[in-house]
Amino acid sequence: VILQASRGARAYANDVVLAKLIDALVEIHPDIPVCMHLDHGNNEATCVTAIQYGFTSVMMDGSLKEDGKTPADYDY
Repeated sequence: VILQASRGARAYANDVVLAKLIDALVEIHPDIPVCMHLDHGNNEATCVTAIQYGFTSVMMDGSLKEDGKTPADYDY
C-alpha cells in the first residue's frame, strides 16, 4: 500500500498524526507492506522532516520559487 501526502496535507493533518497512522496500519496489518510518499516537497527542509517522520519516499519539486506560486526562473 502506498499512502501519499502533499505539503498541504501534512500541514492540515500534522506530521505526528500521519506518523502514528502509519505505525498503526503496520501494527494492525503486519503482512501488508506500507510506504508513505511525500508528493511535491517544495524545499529540502520539507523533504528532510518528512523522512524524519517516517516517510519512505519523497519527491522534491523545484518548479516554484519560495512563495510557492511563482514559476522558477530556469528551464527543465
